[in-house]
Amino acid sequence: MRRFLYVGLVTGLVAGCSPAGPDPLVMDAILAAEDARGAGPEGLTPLLEGLGSDDASVRAAAVRALGRLERPRLVGDILPLTFDDDPKVRGEAVNALGQAVWGEDGEEVAGMLASRVPVEADSVVRGVIARTLGRLTLQADALKRAQDQIVQLSRTAEGVSARDAPAVTLVGVALGFETVARTLGPEEELSEEARARLVEMVSYQHPDASSEAADSGLPARVRSLAVSALAQAGAADPDVLGRALSDPDAEVRRQAVRGLGDRRGFAEVISILRALGDVHAGVRTEAIAAYRRSGAAVQSCLPVVGLTADPDPDVRHAAIDYLGRSCREGAIQSATLQDITERLVPSDDGGWHAPAHALVALARVAPNRVSTALLNRFTTHPSPFVRAYSARASGLLADVPRLQGLAEDDDANVRTVAIGELVNLQGHLADDIVSGQLGQNDPQLLLTAARLLEGAEAAEIVLNRVLAAFHRVSAEGRETSRDPRLALLARIGEFGGPDQAAELEPYLSDFDARVADGVARLLTDWTGTARTAAPIPLPHLALPGRSELDSLARSDVVLEMRRGGVIRIRLLPDGAPTNAARFARLVGSGHFDGTTFHRVEPNFVLQGGSPGANEYSGDGPYTRDELGLMSHWRGTVGLSTRGRDTGDAQIFINLADNVRLDHNYTIFGVVVEGMDVVDAVLEGDVIESARVEERTRR
Repeated sequence: MRRFLYVGLVTGLVAGCSPAGPDPLVMDAILAAEDARGAGPEGLTPLLEGLGSDDASVRAAAVRALGRLERPRLVGDILPLTFDDDPKVRGEAVNALGQAVWGEDGEEVAGMLASRVPVEADSVVRGVIARTLGRLTLQADALKRAQDQIVQLSRTAEGVSARDAPAVTLVGVALGFETVARTLGPEEELSEEARARLVEMVSYQHPDASSEAADSGLPARVRSLAVSALAQAGAADPDVLGRALSDPDAEVRRQAVRGLGDRRGFAEVISILRALGDVHAGVRTEAIAAYRRSGAAVQSCLPVVGLTADPDPDVRHAAIDYLGRSCREGAIQSATLQDITERLVPSDDGGWHAPAHALVALARVAPNRVSTALLNRFTTHPSPFVRAYSARASGLLADVPRLQGLAEDDDANVRTVAIGELVNLQGHLADDIVSGQLGQNDPQLLLTAARLLEGAEAAEIVLNRVLAAFHRVSAEGRETSRDPRLALLARIGEFGGPDQAAELEPYLSDFDARVADGVARLLTDWTGTARTAAPIPLPHLALPGRSELDSLARSDVVLEMRRGGVIRIRLLPDGAPTNAARFARLVGSGHFDGTTFHRVEPNFVLQGGSPGANEYSGDGPYTRDELGLMSHWRGTVGLSTRGRDTGDAQIFINLADNVRLDHNYTIFGVVVEGMDVVDAVLEGDVIESARVEERTRR
């Protein structure tokens, strides 16, 4: 429970105050207006009217929706809600101000928030002000003033009577400073006051060790974010990092190790070597990366060799990948890798990960040790993930015939890797094989092939194949085909001309505005006559009604993993209604049964739920972003996107606190059971089945 207290504090900002609850018709109208991005029949009217509701939960939903539109002109409508009687509404309004000016000059909003610092009394809202100040786009003096305001928010008073603000406020303060540090320009730096305050926060302990906040994990979050901010700003001295390396919290130690990796001193390298033996696997994994960056790795790889037998698979794989670089003990290095590759078993039940990683590393540092017989075992393996690794190794070995064979593999992901390696080796000599992939339907394969064909020599043949693929994919009417369609359209523009104008004419009214705009530009260039796009969007997904959302609020999604174990996800329909509902609907339809976690990034995320086991093969319609106050803490479940409002139902689970994802990726759930199962997931692990399960009432 301790790690989820802050989640509860933040989600509580939008909880209703009225015993009877908000008017369902009003909330439905707000949801519809937000989903239409203010372009529906009623425009912004439901949102603007909602700001004046007598119900605090309606006001909170309305102001949050206005912020999500990311329109600076709405700042004046949002601002009055920062003075609302209800702190939940004020918190949403402050966050909405930051979201409204996302990517734009935030100086005006910074001034508005500065006026709230002396008068805001609620500790949660003060934390929201701090993190919002930290994420505004500011220049020079305005940035310095914002840092001063964040420092002020970190204390309850000035001068000798100053004390640390409550822990929940300090988390917001630390989030604000972390964002400032991460986004500093090359000529910018943390202010002296900000740096000094962060150094103090590295040692923060809650003053009341018996309190719930002290046992919530909030103090450790304050410390880890402070270390991260100092390290990213280049302001973490050896004393700070040394204190953090001795912290009882693994995430604090991991952030310290990350900071060490950018330093080249002898003492720092010694500290990294010690971290290689840390009790926590995440710290050991981070230490391998830090050792690589430190420069000491040029001299010796022996400290990492032993970790190829680490009990944790993430550590093992990181160590094996590390050995795919030249080091002094070449004979030991290559012998270790070869021994691991020989352990491959001819089954897709598991056990292939270490040998597959070792094969690529061995091909890179000792290609003469990769025999044809050994490579054949990987190329003919029943797991497509293993065959994809064999394609990567074949590229390093310049084995063109093998890659040509893998370009005809039954699995689209294997083909994708193979054609990429072929082009690396042969350039446009591989055009015929690459353009031959355009007859396939996998979105990632089509996208890759279209990009690789830039500058192709057999222009007429390539053009005919590209046109056929573009027409075929467009006819499917899938919004999530945008990326491959745009890549195909780019090749049509490169190889085509006025003779193809009539073929493209219908796409001026394409369902995707980006595609329609691209066609308009092409036709204008080809014909010399200005053409205008008139897209006809596809219908939006059906919005969830109140009864569905009420049911979701009482429900969890349970993922049964094929290798064993259960992951239970608590849905968050209040903050992300459309995405929580879509996820639950797809679970109920069996969409996720048999899909994989195709991406595993230790100390970052798991990503999965794609029918094609890749980034670009998801459910057809897009859903919009529902960005909110909750941070991407470890265990939160987010929506994978490729730009604003491009959710295709693929999910990711945060393996660590990934606050750099905040305000850019929707969170619609949180793992409440089975984080040990999440931590054990390996690349390609299968979700045997998924179900929606109503929680037992107590």
